[in-house]
Amino acid sequence: MEIREILLVGPKTLKESKYELNKIKSHDVLVKVAVCGVCPTEFPVYEGLTIGKPGVSFRYNKYPCFLGHEVSGVVIDVGKKVKTISIGDRVSGIPYTRSGFSTHVVEHEKYWRRINESINIEYALGEPVLCVENIINRSQPTPNSKIAIIGDGFISFLIISSLISMGIRNIILIGHHDSRLKIGKTIGADITINSNKEDPYWVIRNHIGENLEGESEPWLLGLDIVIDTTGSMSALQLGASLLKPKQRAKLVLTGFYSEEPFSLGHYLVNRGPEIVVAFPSQSLDIQTDLNIAMNKMNRNIYPMEKLVSHAFSFNNINDAFRMAKERENGYVKGVFCPDFDVLKENNSIKIVK
Repeated sequence: MEIREILLVGPKTLKESKYELNKIKSHDVLVKVAVCGVCPTEFPVYEGLTIGKPGVSFRYNKYPCFLGHEVSGVVIDVGKKVKTISIGDRVSGIPYTRSGFSTHVVEHEKYWRRINESINIEYALGEPVLCVENIINRSQPTPNSKIAIIGDGFISFLIISSLISMGIRNIILIGHHDSRLKIGKTIGADITINSNKEDPYWVIRNHIGENLEGESEPWLLGLDIVIDTTGSMSALQLGASLLKPKQRAKLVLTGFYSEEPFSLGHYLVNRGPEIVVAFPSQSLDIQTDLNIAMNKMNRNIYPMEKLVSHAFSFNNINDAFRMAKERENGYVKGVFCPDFDVLKENNSIKIVK
């Protein structure tokens, strides 16, 4: 069968390509793509900043290379040894073998999980929720943890939702878009701070006790966990400054960090945080994290209907990356969609043609 896919052939240059799939391996699953999320972690790849650099994923070794890894779709074929997935199943997961911006993808059965029929397939993005559960598992929050999340994007909202489902409160969201901070508040953040209008350090320092727990306590206690989703060195420095000193508080890194000069300075020495890198590849057990994520997905823990905002096709995939970068006009999360007919009529996704 002929498969259409989008390849990155140069910096900010995407091109449609075709290849012939003759057969699949015995443990593989062939999925007809319904949607594939546009992920900010691929911005530096799209812009040509990481192609061919030592240590990058095989997907980004050289041009042409593959983008798109947040796929959901319907199974149309399975290998002869596949036991957990059947033809006709609606699935999502973590396909990395080729481009997720495609009509079809093939991946080993262990990387797919079924989607409940009650979930709109355009909302069932398994890979980002896997990322969220890995972040939480690596952070090891407790019900009493005081947590700040730096960044007001899609992943931050999913983290808040998952924490709330676990009975964890005391959550601070820091960003610089009032409209997005409002979403964070409705999802469950106790405090939201626009860093363009207020200094998060002083807001949190002055209000950490009273605003979070109704009573005053010494600032020296600080925060237990700070999760940075921005990939910004200045965000890391802010996060380090907010942590409890000498108590192995956790500074959690989830974004792509450029090679700009930086220093966390005395914050690392005085506070002595545990630095946690929480990309999916650092998962302690990727299968367990995927199971937890899809279980929560199937229980409607993640408010995807509030977050998946735009859909794009083969004709305007460059617009998808541009809008994901600019984050304007209500954009929160975009998805590539080979066939807009799969989208439910009652959703609020804006189709970009």
